[in-house]
Amino acid sequence: MIKIIKMKKILLIFILLYSLNISSQIKFEKGYFIKNDNIKIECLIKNKDWLNIPNEIEYKTTDSSDILKISANDLKAFQIYDTKHYYKKFTFTVDENHKEESENIKNHNTLLRVLVEGSVSLYEYNRNIFLYEKENSIKQLVYKKYQSKNRIQEDFAFRKEIFDNLKCDKNKINIRQLKYERKELVNYIKKHLECQNLDYKSFENNNTKSKFNFKVTTGLNFNNIEHKIFFDNWRGRPLYYKTSSINAIFGFESEFLLPFNHNKWSVFLAPNYQQQNHEESERRTDIYGGYNGTIEIKDNYAYIEIPVGIRKYFYINDKSRIYVDGSYSFIAYLKKTNDRTFYPDINYSSPLIVSKNAEESIPMALRFGIGYSYNEKYYFSLNYTPIKTLSLSEMNAISILASYKLF
Repeated sequence: MIKIIKMKKILLIFILLYSLNISSQIKFEKGYFIKNDNIKIECLIKNKDWLNIPNEIEYKTTDSSDILKISANDLKAFQIYDTKHYYKKFTFTVDENHKEESENIKNHNTLLRVLVEGSVSLYEYNRNIFLYEKENSIKQLVYKKYQSKNRIQEDFAFRKEIFDNLKCDKNKINIRQLKYERKELVNYIKKHLECQNLDYKSFENNNTKSKFNFKVTTGLNFNNIEHKIFFDNWRGRPLYYKTSSINAIFGFESEFLLPFNHNKWSVFLAPNYQQQNHEESERRTDIYGGYNGTIEIKDNYAYIEIPVGIRKYFYINDKSRIYVDGSYSFIAYLKKTNDRTFYPDINYSSPLIVSKNAEESIPMALRFGIGYSYNEKYYFSLNYTPIKTLSLSEMNAISILASYKLF
């Protein structure tokens, strides 16, 4: 087995890269905030495309002014125009036990994300609790899913709340089938207001949309390989033959950019075809049962490698990005040949086939990469594979990849 001496250092580098906060890719956009003393300030707010309710915001009064910060505790509301990011502070009570039958009632005075605003408004708290406001009264829409007596139970209290207080005869949505999901609740509240010819504003359509990229990929692997010869009972350990090689990579990548944080995170699947052929020979002394002789190795592999991973982008400007990623690869053989032949110096009637004594490894690979993307069309990356196993071969590798986005 290859000893991965630098593995800890490499992992540390990638952890640091993932935690980098490169601010140049995030724009300051027009918006406003209202302080607790009701002072409204029009400004430019740094849009981080938050997944959760932010603890603070960064803002500038003009394009050239210094960056300032204000805590969410000091805000009554804030909004970034033409985005989903609109938040208002309320004092409210919620049952936070959405996975248990028992209640856990807590009082809060915090910002809520505004989903729909009108004579009836819909809000979101902690991405899994929804509240509505009517006639200046705010109330939770309660849904629970929990296990009781070895059965999954569901409490649809929110449906009764909607039926009692938000029912309109012209609204044809079946309340009994209404799901406790953002999209469905937003749609119901909008239909309820339209049913009564009431004006409203919806902010859900301003969400960051998920994206899908399909790329063709090619590149080169520079491999350092240890070929497992056999288990040497004489020494009580496996014997290896070390060599190096270069092989080509041809494949494609399907990438799904996640719908938050300006699409900076993605997951990807990148199947590719590779072929490696090795025919080596080496004279060894005192190895197979203490004999001297020559070992010949023939390892031929053709396979599909399927990396599955996660990637993070850092925007430099509108056209340039750098990214880091990590993946685990599954490997499926199309062809596999492993021959180990020992030719002893003494007069044996025939050479010894010794590959049967070598234990095969499970095919897999672990890869880390850093790359550059231009215009969201061209991609270039440098990758390090600290461990890759192919039957009787174990290796590490440096690879250079180039990709072109088709759509």
